[in-house]
Amino acid sequence: MFDRFLTNIASTLRSYWLKYEITSSPVETTEANLSKVSSRENADYQIIKTLLRVFPWILFLGFLTSFFWDFNQLELQVFSEAHSLEGLLRMLSVSGLIGYVTNWLAITMLFKPVTKRPILGQGLVPRQKNRIAVRLADTISTELLSPKHIKDYIHSSELLPKLKHLLMERTQKMSSDIEFREEIKEHIHDLMVDIFSNTKFKQSVADVLEHQIHKKIEGDSLNKLALKTYTFIKGAELNELLLQSLDTIPQDVHFHLEQSDTFYDQLPHYIEQNIHWIEQRILVWTHELIHQLDIFTYIKVHLESYDESQIESLIRNSTNEELRYIQQLGAVIGFVGGCIIWKPLISMITISILITSMYLLDQLLSHLSTKRTKL
Repeated sequence: MFDRFLTNIASTLRSYWLKYEITSSPVETTEANLSKVSSRENADYQIIKTLLRVFPWILFLGFLTSFFWDFNQLELQVFSEAHSLEGLLRMLSVSGLIGYVTNWLAITMLFKPVTKRPILGQGLVPRQKNRIAVRLADTISTELLSPKHIKDYIHSSELLPKLKHLLMERTQKMSSDIEFREEIKEHIHDLMVDIFSNTKFKQSVADVLEHQIHKKIEGDSLNKLALKTYTFIKGAELNELLLQSLDTIPQDVHFHLEQSDTFYDQLPHYIEQNIHWIEQRILVWTHELIHQLDIFTYIKVHLESYDESQIESLIRNSTNEELRYIQQLGAVIGFVGGCIIWKPLISMITISILITSMYLLDQLLSHLSTKRTKL
């Protein structure tokens, strides 16, 4: 009986709360935020990423070409000194490919083999799965999701004022909704009907009331006479009259519910008067909940329940693009290493000039960007 009433009330509140949910400015999902960030980053570095992506293929084509042509009998004049270029194409392409393959092998060995093999062993991540789980759980629970950090975020993000505004807005809309009012009235009336249609319950209430009445007028002859006179006129015993009165309660409740519109009209004002207390209660409950959470154990147990493939997917999904760039950068670094092997002094001077120029240009652009932002 009461369970059904509470369920109906909760269902009505939930449906009307969602009915007035703000749809004009939906909360962005994590996927949407990641997509936006990724799109901005791709737009900023699209040319560099494209070059990195095609560079290993250029090296591979250069390696194949070196079997047919490799700067045969060509020379480079630097400061009146001739430098033979013969064999340079294969040297640079092989050095770059070695750098690419080395980085690919190092990244692959992080995750493969998934299970321990007699000769190949096991990947670093699968082998250290439990240790990684403990380290991640400790870092997240102490550095990212500690109770202090969560409480600081709640205060700094002005979450409570937003909740306060949301509560006031929804309450105003719900309390002014005629359909909402009628549903709540109907649930209360149905509860009263269910309660007072129970014969045993009514008889129990009538017996208690009768006992209290007789106890109240005990030793009072005048009230006893008045009660006997009343029951005589009504032509029924007191208990029977009480049962008849209890039968009218659902109708009486229904009548008063119809007059309850004033309560709904004043509800937003009442909540606004007590909003500071509500805000404090929410804050206290949130703090109590945070301190009850064992974030470390939850994350640790959750990660330890992952198998090796799930751990690999977890890491790759968050770092796959970066790992691919590291792999492609290996080709660039290997290419630079090939240049140094070919002509160490000239290559080192050239590389130093390039790095210094890029650093100075980066500093200049950063300074101009900061200055433009201030303006």
